[in-house]
Amino acid sequence: MNILCVDDDPLILEMLLMVLQQNSNLTIKTAESADSARAVLKEGFVPDLLVLDQEMPGQHGLDLLGSLKSQPQYQHVIAIMLTAATNPHLLDKAQSLGVQCYLVKPISPSVLLNEVKSLMPSK
Repeated sequence: MNILCVDDDPLILEMLLMVLQQNSNLTIKTAESADSARAVLKEGFVPDLLVLDQEMPGQHGLDLLGSLKSQPQYQHVIAIMLTAATNPHLLDKAQSLGVQCYLVKPISPSVLLNEVKSLMPSK
């Protein structure tokens, strides 16, 4: 399973890598903005799962997700929002874009890992 983690906080990206690398069946890439996420995708990386922050400089996480979901090659992508934003409007928008899991920071690494595992296709 390919995972792309997008967050402007390097400490969050580091935590995501540490937690997710516990599972050897995962290929993980990180990006610190929507623009750098697009650069990773342009290199040919096709994620099965996106872990997105909402509040980032430039384009926000849900806006990035919306633009990706409008493209056929990314319509299958599973999305987890990992954000400090708790605005009910954002929760509604996330649901309308097909976000499967909305996690509010700070979060326990074990909770994150369990959520990712629950979204992984079973063998």
